[in-house]
Amino acid sequence: MLLVCLSLVFLSPPLPASAQSERPTLTTPWMLAPPFWSYGPDGEKTGFMIELAQLIADQLDHALIVQSFDKAEDMIAAQNAGQTDLIAGLLAREVFQENNLFSNPVARTRVRLFVRKEDLASFDMSTARGLAVGAMEPAFPPEFRPFLDRNIQLDPTSTGQAVIGLLSGEFDAILYPEEAVFDLTIRSKLDHLILPAGEAFGEQERAVVLHRSRADLLDPINAAIARLEDSGALKTLREKYRMNLYKPAPEVLTVGFPLTPGYGAIAPDGTPSGFAVELVADLADRIGLTVTFVPMALPELTDEKAWEGKDMIAFTSQPDKLRQSMDVTVPVEGVLLSLVVRASDRHRFQSPADLTGRPLGVVRNAATDDWARAQQWPDLVRYGSPQDMFSGLLRQEVDAIVMPKSTILRLTDAMDLAGEIHVVEPHVHEYQRSIALRRGLGEIREQLNDEIPLYLVSQEHAALQQKYFGAPVFWTQARLRVAYAALAGLFALFVGLLLAFLLSERARRKATTAHAEADRQRSATLGLSSRLQAVMDAASSGILALDRKGQIAIANPQAHELLGLTGASGTPREAFGAVFCKPDSTEPLIGDDAPFRRAMGGARLEGQLFQLCAGDGGEPRSVRLSTSPLPAELSPDIGTVIILDDVSEQERHRKEAERAGRLSAVGQLTGGIAHDFNNLLAVIMGNLELLQDDEDDPQRRRFIDAGLAATKRGADLTHSLLAFSLQARLDPEELDLNAVVLEARNWMSRALPESVSLETSLPAGLWPVSLDRTSLESALLNLILNARDAMGGQGSLTIETANLRVDEAHADARNQELAVGRYVMLAVSDTGTGIAQGTLERLFEPFFTTKGPGAGSGLGLSMVLGFVKQSGGTVHVYTELGVGTTFKLYFPTCDSGTMPVAEDSPLSASIAPVGKRILLAEDEQSVRELLVTMLSGAGFHVSAAPSGDAALALFHAEPRFDLLITDIVMPGDLQGPSLAKAIRPLQPDLPMIFLSGYASESTVHGNGLRPEDIRLMKPVPKQVLLAAILRALSGAQD
Repeated sequence: MLLVCLSLVFLSPPLPASAQSERPTLTTPWMLAPPFWSYGPDGEKTGFMIELAQLIADQLDHALIVQSFDKAEDMIAAQNAGQTDLIAGLLAREVFQENNLFSNPVARTRVRLFVRKEDLASFDMSTARGLAVGAMEPAFPPEFRPFLDRNIQLDPTSTGQAVIGLLSGEFDAILYPEEAVFDLTIRSKLDHLILPAGEAFGEQERAVVLHRSRADLLDPINAAIARLEDSGALKTLREKYRMNLYKPAPEVLTVGFPLTPGYGAIAPDGTPSGFAVELVADLADRIGLTVTFVPMALPELTDEKAWEGKDMIAFTSQPDKLRQSMDVTVPVEGVLLSLVVRASDRHRFQSPADLTGRPLGVVRNAATDDWARAQQWPDLVRYGSPQDMFSGLLRQEVDAIVMPKSTILRLTDAMDLAGEIHVVEPHVHEYQRSIALRRGLGEIREQLNDEIPLYLVSQEHAALQQKYFGAPVFWTQARLRVAYAALAGLFALFVGLLLAFLLSERARRKATTAHAEADRQRSATLGLSSRLQAVMDAASSGILALDRKGQIAIANPQAHELLGLTGASGTPREAFGAVFCKPDSTEPLIGDDAPFRRAMGGARLEGQLFQLCAGDGGEPRSVRLSTSPLPAELSPDIGTVIILDDVSEQERHRKEAERAGRLSAVGQLTGGIAHDFNNLLAVIMGNLELLQDDEDDPQRRRFIDAGLAATKRGADLTHSLLAFSLQARLDPEELDLNAVVLEARNWMSRALPESVSLETSLPAGLWPVSLDRTSLESALLNLILNARDAMGGQGSLTIETANLRVDEAHADARNQELAVGRYVMLAVSDTGTGIAQGTLERLFEPFFTTKGPGAGSGLGLSMVLGFVKQSGGTVHVYTELGVGTTFKLYFPTCDSGTMPVAEDSPLSASIAPVGKRILLAEDEQSVRELLVTMLSGAGFHVSAAPSGDAALALFHAEPRFDLLITDIVMPGDLQGPSLAKAIRPLQPDLPMIFLSGYASESTVHGNGLRPEDIRLMKPVPKQVLLAAILRALSGAQD
């Protein structure tokens, strides 16, 4: 019944009691089921259905009362009985038809089949068989019934469990309403990993369910829905909760681009061009997309209606306005906003503070408009375009205008305004531009996010910037007019010089004396220059000077070493083999954000911190950069002096201190959350166990068992959090680590593919340790899984133990001293790719992972370190790139030498129809012998074979078996499915049980397994195996 309700669902916040008492009331139910019913940021009850109910109640001038329910069946009964008046946004299901009426539609829904991204290309719904499919029974239309009959249907308890099960491999596919899956995957940025497969079936309408006792409100509600649609309020609500149905990516993507100087324009032949157009075209070529461009006026970039029909928008500086209906990529450009005044006012307005309160021009609805409104600028004049704004400044309609620096340079050249305007320093605001995409294009968004950082440091991007935002052409029309005037002046000067020459003899002796004095001054200058050069060579800082064209005039040896300076000329971008990044990021600073560009623009930086990424692949350095612009009257040649100090060592110590504090704070937080969550789980589990004791109905006991299993999974999660925060409840016992490792080999086969070889080195005489067995086995499993992933599924994994005496010189993986004493070491080594230095520094941080979205929680190694630390030990990591990694766990020994002896738990009574003949195919000898002993003891006659080929030969020799039990992967020509296909024509009614070491083995598409075939994961408990045999034999008899 819970699933029935979840397939309908709704949500909304209650009004104050005082408001409710003054107006007629409407009562609506609430039950936690996101995104339809959920909690808001302040704990209020909200969601699509509650907010829709509130909008309708406001339209009808009614107060809304929200009544909470814990169970779906109680909520349905209350609506059918008239205890609640309406549910806004449900599907029109039969369970409500007799006692309720339905309004006009408020949204549409459709059911889709979703699979993992890597399975989409090979997935075929028409032929898929034997798959594990998570499906919400009441939600799927009858068109899916043939598909479900050919596969195995499982029942997730929620959309979240379905999505997690699909990512983890528990399900091969999930069958769910599209909006529920899209809402969860878009919010969690998983929409590029889980994709719809095949066509959608059963598009259905959501409506307001109104109890018949309130039938008089049906027409007013339909009228209210029409008004909400006309006003756009209902569309906005659907966008907020992602209730709209998204279109798949087309073969040709439509990209809108801004019509603004430098960024976008249309040539006379209709061809689009500009920095934004060519940048998006370059990125599309790199990731294999086909795009077409359509122009957009600047006001349209903030008009939601203008976004319709666009798959992407090239360059938006206002991503917050797009969040509800569109995605945005990582930034593609950093922009500086500057104030511009008339050249005649440059001495009047020397800083932004001088312009406070003066009339200011902005482009309507652009980023400049948003900035000015945020500053609450009192006197704003809005223009339709940057060109109009420049003209308004020159007509003295405003005292200043504000716009990006790159646009200022472009328009100054295009409008021939050199000498007529002045840029006021420093800049007043910084922001970033990104590419926007409509919803449903998550895979393309992630492709762009992966490619953009690589493109921004490429030669193509540098050439594109130079093309559109390089230095403007010097010989503009205005300068040519000045040059012609100068030529006329030179002619007059020539006449004057001719006259002066006639008088030159008269001054010859005086000139000789002047030359001698000049030689003396030149010698003194050379001596001073030599002394200054010696000082610069001895300085520990990198010092360089740029001339007024941005070329390098002076650079000391430290500047050469820091920046990889290869010559004494050229622009900073060309002359340095390095890229500046933000202090805590590898994202390059580009455009107006680049420090050398800022220095060339006259900005003064005082010890500002940057990350310097060496162009030759060397280690990045932390540098503090200071700049000092020189006035032209003081230094006509040198424009800017730059000083660089290498502070990498100081920054490393600072980050280590910050990291330690951060880990401590996160540890306290996660520990507190885990303890509170455990309290909630204890209440749930206790009540379920009380119900279990008094319940005889098998079906209800199965529901109770499922609830208990869910609380167990929740307890496992809190255990991981508590382990990291060093607050886990441990039950230590004396253990022999060698025995634990040997026992662990029984379950390692499930975690490691056959292409990974496993070796152990377990010396005798190992000292005993006192540890929590469960936590130890969990830590060992985490290390084995990480090693498997690091090796890409093939290589060698080694587990070893050793006794160790530790002295004062030993330190752990985080440079913390280990107490002196006796320790037992447990080491796990792999032959994988190794760990990079940057990753190694953050290895044990909680929630840090190098795996893709959905592939890792980031808690595994944090839990390992927490458990080892709580047990009095530590962890050491040794790694080499391209060679492999070793994790060494050190545990203190315990004094007692007595090891506990585990008692064999008695097998539960078995059951089997005695005398039945079973054909067993299993390649692993120890497993085969174990199964033969177990089944023979239960009264079966077992014929065992070490391969599929041998099993088929046994079948031909002794036909008419009652049951086939076979491993799926075996040596020889016949695998488990192939063996089944060979036997079925000979004995079609033979029941079969398949054993699998890996989850993926039993879910391969087209493997020949039938829906009635039973699949079990090794190792299989005896009771589970015997119960499966009885089920198979019972089915055969039926």
